[in-house]
Amino acid sequence: MRHRTAGGCVLALLLWGGLAWGQSFVVEQFQATVSATEVNSTVNLDGRREVLLINDGPGTVYVNLINGTATTADFPLKVGEFLSPAHRVGPQLGLVCATSQTATVRVLGVTYQLR
Repeated sequence: MRHRTAGGCVLALLLWGGLAWGQSFVVEQFQATVSATEVNSTVNLDGRREVLLINDGPGTVYVNLINGTATTADFPLKVGEFLSPAHRVGPQLGLVCATSQTATVRVLGVTYQLR
């Protein structure tokens, strides 16, 4: 598996973002498996999430991290690759494959909230 971009760990982001000694936080996990086709698939992220996308194939999937509408001009994620954006995404992800292609994409996300 090849990693396409560098991403951050939730704890590192919390420390960088100003987690003070003695503060606690709540972590909520999010998991989805998307069967991407030539028709755009939208994944609602329901708030701020750090995400990891894994393309299990068999085809390349194109990813839009901003508005939920992907085209084949967006970021290509090839079979066996994973993507962990270095910035927050969303509120929706868009996933699409080229004509007559398909791909299974696992979306793993984490939301954290300071108490």
